[in-house]
Amino acid sequence: MEKEDLTKQLFELIPHVKEEEIIPQNNSVKELIGLERIMNIDASQIKNWRTSKVDLLEDEKLCSSKEVNGKTFQLSSKHYVLFNHLLKQIFDLEPYCSLTTLEFIEEHLFDWLIEGFLSKKVDQDPLNYLDEVLDQKVKHFNFYYKISALAIEKEIKLGDACITSFSEEDLEREYETFKYQFPKKEKREFDIYFNEFEKTPIIKISSKGTFERASSLAEYKAGLIIDVLKSALIDESIHPFYKMMDLEMRSDQNSFYTTLYNTNSERFDYQILTKRERVIPIQLTKNRVIEIRERGIQIIIDFINKPSKDEFDYVIIDALQQLSSISSTENLHERVVKIISFFEFLFMPINGISSSGKGESILKKKVLPRILLESEVGVFREIFRNLYGTRTKFLHNRIELKINKKEVFRIQGISFNLLKWLISKSDTMKSHQDLLDFFKIE
Repeated sequence: MEKEDLTKQLFELIPHVKEEEIIPQNNSVKELIGLERIMNIDASQIKNWRTSKVDLLEDEKLCSSKEVNGKTFQLSSKHYVLFNHLLKQIFDLEPYCSLTTLEFIEEHLFDWLIEGFLSKKVDQDPLNYLDEVLDQKVKHFNFYYKISALAIEKEIKLGDACITSFSEEDLEREYETFKYQFPKKEKREFDIYFNEFEKTPIIKISSKGTFERASSLAEYKAGLIIDVLKSALIDESIHPFYKMMDLEMRSDQNSFYTTLYNTNSERFDYQILTKRERVIPIQLTKNRVIEIRERGIQIIIDFINKPSKDEFDYVIIDALQQLSSISSTENLHERVVKIISFFEFLFMPINGISSSGKGESILKKKVLPRILLESEVGVFREIFRNLYGTRTKFLHNRIELKINKKEVFRIQGISFNLLKWLISKSDTMKSHQDLLDFFKIE
């Protein structure tokens, strides 16, 4: 849809804004076990209150409203559907899709509708209005994400991202800036910002956009960088005491788990079972970083730093995230299940009937001979036979057969090399079907 058409239809929505008086409601909530009240909010002190009605099954807004000076302004469901359709058309245009979010566009164009409704005239077309807001809100942001279960020897550059920490010199420099800007504030007010980040590995990501867009992009990129490292840290993932590193926001911080149990006996026989998980953090010394660079992580980092353009690029990203999850899975039987799922995700026919026997047959007959040396094919066919047997027993009967860690290690190794091979084909392969066609999988 052309910009002129979008503008015209947005103007036509202004008369359909509905104005209603706010009716006070009693929103008291019963106290529930396990639900703690975080804070008490005085609704009378909140300005620009926005609400939405959402179809949870379709993940689609049905209407949206905003409170201004004791009144609610909204579109009917019918006109909101049209409004939402126009928003999506705008979001497809540059620079909006690169610099902001659909929610940001909705918020500010809804403000434009309300202003037009209240003033009975509009001095500015909606896209110019939106552009002016973008000029004010778009910034270059630096985000610092804490990394759990990691120890580093020195700063690690990974493309335009960096795993580092705040040194004493960094904090002193930032404090000088803080004092100059806020001369009346005390040191403890500065410390609030950095107390949680002192002597802690962080990943620094730079991103441009409105805050919500820049934050979302930075978080996604930070996650992918950590996924690359986790996929390459095969030795540590097999070690029984290392806890795999991850972004703090998506990691499980619990090292201890407590369970209470008893039997049906008439005696008091309650017992407490405490389980200690892996506790040694990943140690990225200077030499270890050199080793994983030699494994080829730069190939993957270069790939994730370029914009994804085809379906096949997203297949590779999905495969990377699955490998990362494999490295984090401490239960080796669950890890075997994920390893098989990784290969079947890549090589099972898209519309075919999935079965354990078919997946194993495809890997042995069509995939392994094309990704391995001839001398290795027989060995890995036997490894896959063992892994499929282990997976079947575990999934269907929860029987935990003994797992050969060396076999898991070797499979994770060829999985990582396979990921690099997929990237090497990303200029010629455009879809998942292209991959299946390459291996003559039907």
